[in-house]
Amino acid sequence: MVKLTGDVYLGYTMKSHNSHRAPLALLGCLVVLASPLAGQTMDPDTSKPAASTDRVADRQTGPVLSRADQRFVKKAVACSDYELALSRQASTQASNAQVRAFAAGVVRDHERMNRELTTFAARRGVMLPPSQRHQEDLADLGKQTGDDYDDAYLDDMIDSHEDAIDLLEDASKSGDTDIAAFAVQHLPAMRDHLARARQLEKLVD
Repeated sequence: MVKLTGDVYLGYTMKSHNSHRAPLALLGCLVVLASPLAGQTMDPDTSKPAASTDRVADRQTGPVLSRADQRFVKKAVACSDYELALSRQASTQASNAQVRAFAAGVVRDHERMNRELTTFAARRGVMLPPSQRHQEDLADLGKQTGDDYDDAYLDDMIDSHEDAIDLLEDASKSGDTDIAAFAVQHLPAMRDHLARARQLEKLVD
């Protein structure tokens, strides 16, 4: 299970599965990790800072993570947030029922992953970045309709999951047993997502 810390600009390099979709996927896994105050957002209902925006671990009960493991957690959070945001949209907007069902499964698995990252971070004294809203990515995807929408969404999921799997495979070799166990636990689901997205892409093309 896993989570992170620090004021860092993080680039998450996407593979060019489909060159005309690469820019959206690339933006999805880029994240600026701001300080707690700089990352604070306002609750639209109360005009007060939204307490849940900054995912901060305020009590450490385990050894400090290495910088490499902290970078892994930050990248994992950024990519999971991206896949979660787009899949929430696709679970209602995709035209194909099988694509909608796939998106709902991605949402379920990544919500679980994010809960585990948050719990891990709380135990290890790691600060998570503010949750990324990915509004531009959602807007770009939302411009598509019908099969074009489904194809664009699946392209993004393929690109993102290819890199997520590489990330988890590297993390599975970590000397930190919690990091390694998290990676091993979630690799099967990420591989299943990738295989299913490739199958569905052939279906909607």
